[in-house]
Amino acid sequence: KEEVMIWLYVVIFLFGSFCNNLCESQANFTDYPSGNVTTLEGGNLMFTCAVTSEESLNVKWYLNTSSTEILININKTLSDGTMATVGSDYRSPLTLSNITRVWNGATVHCAANAGSGSVDHDQPEPFPVISVWLPPSITPSITNETAIEGTSFTTPLTITGDPFPVSSNIVITKDGVTVQDGRITVNIGSGNGTSSFTIENVNRTNSGSYTVNVTTTAGSDTAVVNLDVYYLPEFVEVPLQRQAFNESS
Repeated sequence: KEEVMIWLYVVIFLFGSFCNNLCESQANFTDYPSGNVTTLEGGNLMFTCAVTSEESLNVKWYLNTSSTEILININKTLSDGTMATVGSDYRSPLTLSNITRVWNGATVHCAANAGSGSVDHDQPEPFPVISVWLPPSITPSITNETAIEGTSFTTPLTITGDPFPVSSNIVITKDGVTVQDGRITVNIGSGNGTSSFTIENVNRTNSGSYTVNVTTTAGSDTAVVNLDVYYLPEFVEVPLQRQAFNESS
């Protein structure tokens, strides 16, 4: 009898452990983050998660697909400077404030369980992907240049941003008027590298102040290039031909 009782206790213990994992009430997610989200660097995002179940559930938030919990029911400044706030109610909204570029490409998802030691139930996939956009920047903001008539002129510009600007995002104006001269262009480098402002076959009418404006969905920025064109001296009036006479003749 004793041996039978021992085996009975073992079976009951194993079944209890097994049931803790599989017999736990399933979480029904009625609200959870879905669809990719976008924000500017320094912006804010809020995610909500609502779960129903026969048991009282805790809501947790996870970064990417790892099992590392972000935090629960506290405010915390993360290592990259982003402030994370989790509410105390059953919806447990997660707010990310002053988001940095570290979060670009990250995923966030919620999970729920019935307390310590119970199984986490993840929200349905796919998990939303965070895109952190960087407003465009163009430097130097102002430059004073000279060029010689008949030559080609180029000055370097550094253009950055995410999404990275393309040619259609660039507008050049001269003295307030949009430039439509094919000789005057901005050549955009690959990635966040060096670009350039170029004028082919410069002539004296190209002297003036040029504004390079770059605009993307993340914002805009401008740079000014002041250009003075040098050219060879030339006579603007030809002297009249005169004939000298000898007084004795």
